[in-house]
Amino acid sequence: MKTIFCFIIALFGCAATNAIASSSEQTEPAPRAVEWTQLQALGDNHQSQRRIADKARTELATRLMKRLGDSIAVGGPAAGIEVCSNEAAGIAATVAEANNVRIGRTSHKLRNPDNGGPAWIAQVVSDRSTTTRYFSRPDGALAVATPIPLGQMCSQCHGPVADIVPEIKKALVSRYPQDMATGFEVGEIRGWFWVEVPAQANTDS
Repeated sequence: MKTIFCFIIALFGCAATNAIASSSEQTEPAPRAVEWTQLQALGDNHQSQRRIADKARTELATRLMKRLGDSIAVGGPAAGIEVCSNEAAGIAATVAEANNVRIGRTSHKLRNPDNGGPAWIAQVVSDRSTTTRYFSRPDGALAVATPIPLGQMCSQCHGPVADIVPEIKKALVSRYPQDMATGFEVGEIRGWFWVEVPAQANTDS
């Protein structure tokens, strides 16, 4: 299972555009942000959502692992960087749509600075959490953050800088000039999968 959760962090981000109204226009107050609350224990009412989150996370990890492994087998470790750069977000979007969730990965040492993750996971990242954590929203939605320990294969791109071969270093600099995602030891928490499951999924089938 460790190998499944060894991926580099590739997550979704979104940008907002602000418009300035003229003095003759009446502006509406900004909507109040919906707060997520950490759950100390997961109740029975969230178990079906947890299963959906687990299924989506496993599917994303498995699909990424297969695509990464196939690419490395053909083109070497540097080819895996191309997969992460060009395909990981699309794979995550496909998994999200198929499972009716939002899903991604994040880290305290990002490779892509746009992949910070949703606001609720900031506390998980700050705490360097080593356990799965759950959050709920007043509308009944459930959010899950699961640690990703670094596996042996992924240490080729995320391990100690001195151990990363020149070919991979060159590819990382080319694709991720602001890369911070190196220096990890095998088994160390590299980042977290995050999943948001809507309230309507809170039913047992």
